[in-house]
Amino acid sequence: MEDHAAAIAASIPQQSFSFTLIDPKGFPAIGSMMPLLRRQNAEALVNFMFDFANRFGGTDLIPTLEAWLSTSAPDDWRERIRAVSGEQREQLYEELAVEALRRTPGYVYAPVITVDKVLHNRALYKLIFLTRHSEGLKVYRDSERSALDAQATTRSALKAKKRDAGRLMDDLFADGSDAIPNDRSTQVVRRSEAEALRRLQAMLTNASSGFCTWKECWPMILAELSVTHSWLGRQVNDLRKAGQISAPGWPSERTQIPRDEQRLKWSG
Repeated sequence: MEDHAAAIAASIPQQSFSFTLIDPKGFPAIGSMMPLLRRQNAEALVNFMFDFANRFGGTDLIPTLEAWLSTSAPDDWRERIRAVSGEQREQLYEELAVEALRRTPGYVYAPVITVDKVLHNRALYKLIFLTRHSEGLKVYRDSERSALDAQATTRSALKAKKRDAGRLMDDLFADGSDAIPNDRSTQVVRRSEAEALRRLQAMLTNASSGFCTWKECWPMILAELSVTHSWLGRQVNDLRKAGQISAPGWPSERTQIPRDEQRLKWSG
């Protein structure tokens, strides 16, 4: 793919849409991928092998990994990585990988799904989605929510199966359903939903004109948090019904999600 990416990009008509999936075992030469990623009418999904990066980053054993991480922080990233551990180290690797992909081609949004190891609460790899449009972000968050729900269910069931294999008695909760609320994926959704409501309130409270339109609010929240457009819209409707959000001209009580031009104001 590295050898042919430029030729593939050149063969695509300028106005045509392209979606690129980069799913290597290891790390691609990111510079070779740029002809495809730089296309203006394009989106991409890139697999960043976090587990390998966490083990070998900064060792110079994988030159393509070093080049990838050096793209956005050529000077000090190794020192920054060595200075942190655990979740902080994971977050820093993610930020370095994302920024290298996002900055050069000019993508507005670059949200990430973390795929965890099956039996351990540690990241295996990161799926980085690149889009310039809020509609792409909306579709991505719907897909992410399905993926996180499936990951929580599958990991909990497999952990329960392994745990039950070492027992002589059957477990009432052997299907792992009791563990789903505590899975890392479920926790991501729960924290994101709580933070999304806080940010929504802050945005509406601090709006310079007194009001924000819905289309000014939701992309900024979805860009950073694992919530869906429909979930956030229903929260706005619930807060409107509770008198905490003012939404003049709301079309009807059957409307569940605000229209893009709907004006919103915090009044709770």
